Amino acid sequence: MMRSYFSLLRGCKSPEDIAAIARSRGCKDAVICDWMNMYGALRFVAACRRAGIAPHVAVDISSDPAVPLPVLFHSRAGFALLNRLIIRNGGRQIPPPGSTPNQNPHPNTKHKPGGKTSAFPAPLENLAALLELAESPRELADLSIIIHPSRLEHLDKLLQGREQPASPVSPAAQAHPMPAGLPPVLPSVIPMPPAHSLSRASLGGLPANPAPLNIFPGMFPDVSPRELRSRAARRGMKAVSICWGSWQTPEERERIDLLRAIDLCTTKARLDESERTPLSQRLISREEAESRFAMFAAEREQSAAILGAGSADFLMPGRVIFPGFRGLNEDQAWRRLSGLCRRGALKRYGSPGPEVQERLDYELDIIRRKGFATYFLVVHDIVRQTPRTCGRGSAAASIVSYTLGITHVDPLEHNLFFERFLNMDREDPPDIDVDFPWDEREKTLSYVFRTYPGQSAMVADHVTFGPRSSIREPAKAMGVDDEEIGRFIRMWKLGQRDRLPQWLQREASAIRGIPRYMGTHPGGVVITPGPISSYVHTQISPLGWPVIAWEKDAAEDAGLIKIDILGNRSLGVLRDCISMVNRLHGRSLSWNNLKPLRDAETRQFIEGGNTLGVFYVESPATRQLLRKMRRGDYEHLVIASSIIRPAANRYINEFVERLHGKSWEPLVPEVKDVLGETRGIMVYQEDVSRVAISVSGFTPGEADTLRKVLSRKDRSLKLEDWRQSFVQGGLQRGISQEKMDLLWEMVLSFSGYSFCKPHSASYALVSYKLAWLKRRYPLEFFTAVINNGGGYYSRQTYVNAVRRLGHPVLLPHVNRSEILYSVEQTGESDHLTPRPGGHSNTAAPRALRTGLMQISGLSVNSMERIVSSRENSGPFRSFEDFQIRVPTDILQTRALIKSGALDGLEDGLTRPGMFWRLSLGMKRLRDLRHGGAGEELFQDMPVQGWGGRPGTTALPGRSGTRGRPWACLSPCIHLPFFSPVPKRSPAAGGFHPSSFPGS
Repeated sequence: MMRSYFSLLRGCKSPEDIAAIARSRGCKDAVICDWMNMYGALRFVAACRRAGIAPHVAVDISSDPAVPLPVLFHSRAGFALLNRLIIRNGGRQIPPPGSTPNQNPHPNTKHKPGGKTSAFPAPLENLAALLELAESPRELADLSIIIHPSRLEHLDKLLQGREQPASPVSPAAQAHPMPAGLPPVLPSVIPMPPAHSLSRASLGGLPANPAPLNIFPGMFPDVSPRELRSRAARRGMKAVSICWGSWQTPEERERIDLLRAIDLCTTKARLDESERTPLSQRLISREEAESRFAMFAAEREQSAAILGAGSADFLMPGRVIFPGFRGLNEDQAWRRLSGLCRRGALKRYGSPGPEVQERLDYELDIIRRKGFATYFLVVHDIVRQTPRTCGRGSAAASIVSYTLGITHVDPLEHNLFFERFLNMDREDPPDIDVDFPWDEREKTLSYVFRTYPGQSAMVADHVTFGPRSSIREPAKAMGVDDEEIGRFIRMWKLGQRDRLPQWLQREASAIRGIPRYMGTHPGGVVITPGPISSYVHTQISPLGWPVIAWEKDAAEDAGLIKIDILGNRSLGVLRDCISMVNRLHGRSLSWNNLKPLRDAETRQFIEGGNTLGVFYVESPATRQLLRKMRRGDYEHLVIASSIIRPAANRYINEFVERLHGKSWEPLVPEVKDVLGETRGIMVYQEDVSRVAISVSGFTPGEADTLRKVLSRKDRSLKLEDWRQSFVQGGLQRGISQEKMDLLWEMVLSFSGYSFCKPHSASYALVSYKLAWLKRRYPLEFFTAVINNGGGYYSRQTYVNAVRRLGHPVLLPHVNRSEILYSVEQTGESDHLTPRPGGHSNTAAPRALRTGLMQISGLSVNSMERIVSSRENSGPFRSFEDFQIRVPTDILQTRALIKSGALDGLEDGLTRPGMFWRLSLGMKRLRDLRHGGAGEELFQDMPVQGWGGRPGTTALPGRSGTRGRPWACLSPCIHLPFFSPVPKRSPAAGGFHPSSFPGS
């Protein structure tokens, strides 16, 4: 039994290391035991399967991680109970003794911390909570608890006065037969004698039927086995032999101390003794264990009986766990799905032809046989809550997704490969990804968690030490100063790692990849058919969303289906641009009726690489590729947006040459039809599958597994076997070894970042719509891009693009600006905005007005009050009028003055004059408060400035700014200030205050 590095900076061994140690010792079983979590459980189970040993998972529920309290589960009942305990503790590790435990419960669970828990002995408070959370005797009987001898007195206090169980044999003892060959006096789960059986009548108000609690004193390394046997016998308990630890070598012990220092933001030298790794946590060798327990056969047999009660293999069930949908059974769900698809086909195709009907029947049949109907119904239910979405990924190859409105690209018209998404041989769950406008995603997630309470959560991201942090953090923990750390980082960036100190190279290599904390996947959500605690434990993210313990690969191994709900700024750009065009130009464009794929002007526009601001195709490399290709049609845009990715970009020049007439022959005749549209070059992810099917005779399921192996973190474990199958399949069909090696090289390129064709086709459709809008309404287009936070480039790039189009960019102003950037219509002059050099802009046809959001330090509340007051009471007439109608603090008023947002009011005050008025008001306020004269501010500042020119920044004939704080103020905005784009709430038409500084 060993603690892994998933005990978050309290261990240094990976789950795979623990399985390897057990195998090297010839063990038939191995146990991972992390502190108050099961983050690494799935990786451990997978590693044990590869090693050919039985995996067991325990959770250390001790309040003090230095004194372990392992709890093993033997089936899903005990697993679910432990999950609820972890959820009760906020899904976070419990703070060390003396600090306040985090007991924020999962908002979706019915279990809450019991009021009586604090009355129990602190070292066993989680054991008491475990009893409180148990919903049946079966759950408690499914656990084996191994207690440290130092906690036996606490256990006596906890169990004092409890009743004897009604039955001497627990349900678990009946459910789990004794392992073959063990004496009948040692059942796998032993019912507790009267002194150690719990009546739960006083634990959280639960029913009074007593349930057995299977507790075994453990022979931990710091315990005398003989003394423990005697103490256990006096209590009528059976002790167990146990090899438990968190480290093997002195170097590993020192490394854990280093990780503790990193965790506590201190240096290793100053690390408190209580935080240092005890000697007693060393995992003893096999020889030491045999010598230590040689005289304790009964204890060894008891340990074997506990392990024989059941393993953790069920955590990887080899089947998909589908979410339920409104209580429908599989047949009802499929009939409902079929009806929705056929109605959707009428909307999409008008009168569906035989090809549509055949494809729809084919997909629905697979969905019915695989039992996936409820999954599609759940995704459809989520998507229909928001009218503006972009279904993407391999799901876009499905006509079922298309007719349901989940995706928007016709898979028949564009020859999308359905088997990449779903086939009868595929064992893992399909993955549907849906993008929502970035500022509407929060509403969508709220709907999911509200509709599926206690059954839904986001997927985790195990954040590990990366290349820089693995250098920076150990150096800090060893007391290296910031300047020296910066020098180390520069060495690493320059590839001079060998110049780093030897100790730092060693520690950086050792801790790189070790989990540091739990993050949240960008958009993955899982929904379970019942309480999510039956499948995984959860914790609460900083944003308040529930998050499961596992990242996406482990969640998939557990059979959980992931739905990606992602925010996409380009969808916000498309929405806002359509809205502006309709309002300013009297058009009636909508999300669904904008169909530009056959528009000649848009095609020529894209062909020229004029895609700055156009989502997915605005990078310099992509724009250059479009110019080289001299193709702007939708089909070639899909190819261009995919071949530019790392997996295929080595073949770009060859593709362009073939596109412009260079003769080519397929590497082997079998791929001519498969790779015809891409001129014999593998561009898309599914090309791997299609080539494997046509060249090597793979089944669709085998081909898709090969594709998935290429993208997994553990691909090196399986890739060689797949290479041999791929090459042998081709050789058997008469293809030469040389050509098979070349094909395999192309296949291997997809271990990098790449897209499937349905994904690129979905995004290219959004790109085409945006390009159509940019071609006809460039000012509205760039305004929407800026308001949604920019794209590939910063917002300033798009502001500069507006200037190049000949449209003035106007300063923010309290009488003109909205919260966001806006378009000012024909005939409105910009007498308020000085150009560099002090001259005013002349009237322009249309201009881009900077929004109040761009003023650094201005709160959202002040922005809303400015706009509301202007709409209700008319323009602000003077500086004094503004201060009366919109009271703001001095810092926000200064920001408004500095930005020029108060220039040109009727009172004629310049910026220095407004600062003078502001300082006089503050001085009077101090005098009133303190009864005397305050410090004179801006004492040499004239009221009307100099020369009457607004925005002048220096006195004539003088230089420097000493004594004149206004002299450093910029007369106009050349670069945006630093306010982030506000998050809008479309339902309320407002903004989230947290998005603005000063709010």
